[in-house]
Amino acid sequence: MEDAGARLDVNRADEAELRGLLVALHVDAGLADRIAQAIADWRDLDDLHRPRGAERDWYERAGRPVLPRNGPVESVAELRHVKDVSEPIYRQVAPYLSVDGTGRVNLTAAPRPVLLALPGIGEEVAGLIERYRTEPRLLPPLTQLEPELSPWAWTRLAANLPQLLSRTTTETREVRIRSVGRVPGSPVRVFADALVVRSAGAAHLVRQTVTP
Repeated sequence: MEDAGARLDVNRADEAELRGLLVALHVDAGLADRIAQAIADWRDLDDLHRPRGAERDWYERAGRPVLPRNGPVESVAELRHVKDVSEPIYRQVAPYLSVDGTGRVNLTAAPRPVLLALPGIGEEVAGLIERYRTEPRLLPPLTQLEPELSPWAWTRLAANLPQLLSRTTTETREVRIRSVGRVPGSPVRVFADALVVRSAGAAHLVRQTVTP
């Protein structure tokens, strides 16, 4: 089981957030910028490429077997086909991305690279959020963190609060569940993935897939 808000939604994240996640994972800043623009081009509805991105014409010239979707990414694995996403980079970033749920990041569950991808959250704010997880007290609203931050960190956080508050939560409302079925003595395995959402005091199954 995993909080669905612990990952960054690849369809709802903007270029800055995608770039921030890659940089937080120690991907070169220039390469991170190219990948962020290429992902944005892959999922947008037009064929106008960004300055460092790529659209259908680039993939056709490169002889790529899979062309841009020009729509929402259907699975994180689809990113393997995006320009400049090598297999090592894909394996590095995939555990921090999803296409499930509302896209709101849970500040009490997200790992540091996801926190650092969010607007206004630098190392100091991310460190403070992580410290709250180890203490017997709840993370207060972001608007109340000023006394615990340096003036520079607070100024940066405060400037991004409207966008940040719309992108985050501090409650677990969406849970991703993966079950694995095995046959004793056989290499055969079956995976069942589900997204469960808590609402009005009850849990609701909103998606379930079974794959070999």
